[in-house]
Amino acid sequence: MKYGVITTACRDREGVVAERTDFLRNLGANLCVGYGQQLGRMFVLDMLYQAEDVDMNRIAIGVKEDIPDATPALVEVPEPISYRDPKAHHYSLVHISEDSLGIVSKLTELLVMHSASIVDLESFTYSASNSGVTLFEVRMQVDIPNSIAVRNLREEFAELERYKGWEIHFNPTSHQGVRIPSPTPYPLDRQLNWTPSVHPAEEAVGRQFTDPVKWAILSTISTDRPGILAGNSRFLGQRRASIHSQAARRIGNQFSSHCLFKTSSADMDRVKREYLQELKDFHPTLINATSPAASTDDLHLQLSVHAIDEPGILADVSRPITAHGASITTLAFGLYPARDMPRGTPLFVAEMNLLVRDHIASRHIESELLNLERDKGWEVDYRRAKRRLDKPIQEEDA
Repeated sequence: MKYGVITTACRDREGVVAERTDFLRNLGANLCVGYGQQLGRMFVLDMLYQAEDVDMNRIAIGVKEDIPDATPALVEVPEPISYRDPKAHHYSLVHISEDSLGIVSKLTELLVMHSASIVDLESFTYSASNSGVTLFEVRMQVDIPNSIAVRNLREEFAELERYKGWEIHFNPTSHQGVRIPSPTPYPLDRQLNWTPSVHPAEEAVGRQFTDPVKWAILSTISTDRPGILAGNSRFLGQRRASIHSQAARRIGNQFSSHCLFKTSSADMDRVKREYLQELKDFHPTLINATSPAASTDDLHLQLSVHAIDEPGILADVSRPITAHGASITTLAFGLYPARDMPRGTPLFVAEMNLLVRDHIASRHIESELLNLERDKGWEVDYRRAKRRLDKPIQEEDA
């Protein structure tokens, strides 16, 4: 049995998750860990899977033929053992400030300086509910090698708060799940903070552009080590790009990063000329994007699935979502040891945030999920999501 990681970025549309998971299932692969997220009107998806040797070859051949719209990257990896370093200090970092250029770059360079390793990262822009000011928020899980590095980082972050006016929360996280022999954390809902679908006005975000604005997603995947996000952010910053939102995480022994950014037409041409050479160690891909759409009045719901692992769970669950016009905004899934079951029997757990167009579609989805629960014996929980209360501001198309 071998393991691989596939990472994709494409225009968001109905059925993206179902298509990707069906592709792997039909070629004999079983999903182990995965994360998906909307970035503006794009959708990025990273999946760690296992398959027999012959099936790995079929997947490698078929991936570029069957999903050409998604700039897929495929990497064979060793068997995953542990998601976090049990010897490290586990911390969460939350940063909130008015949007400006270079925020992610500054934070990640400080972490690299003190040999800290980023486990996962999300960033997004939104409008403050009272003042309407455009805010930029970053959330990270970080492994820090020792208490000296923790103390030094606290001092560095305090300096940033004092002189830049940033709000930074840097706190130890629970060790729950660290000793579970699983390649992803438990509970999964720690990974699914609601990301608001709000997009500030063009002139309010970071750099002001006089030329036509171009959007793109820069994706990288490489063996996990300090400095990946810092290198990506530095590359974009040096080419005057403004990061809108970002999703990055450790998956197996790899670290994947997807960054939705915008810049002028001339600077985008420079990015396209230089990214392959400058970021060659991170196996980069670049895909054109469009500016994020304004937020909608769709219903916000959450879906949780717990089931004894078998091929096709995620594909079956996502099928009614696609059939009734709903979209998945965030996704996380993983395998865990199941209690009260024979040794080695894994439990498959998936968590999703959904946008559903109306109550009628929601009832149809709920009905079909209940049928799956009854017929398959899965535990399915379909409920309203807890939303942020930030005020959305429409962003004009570029």
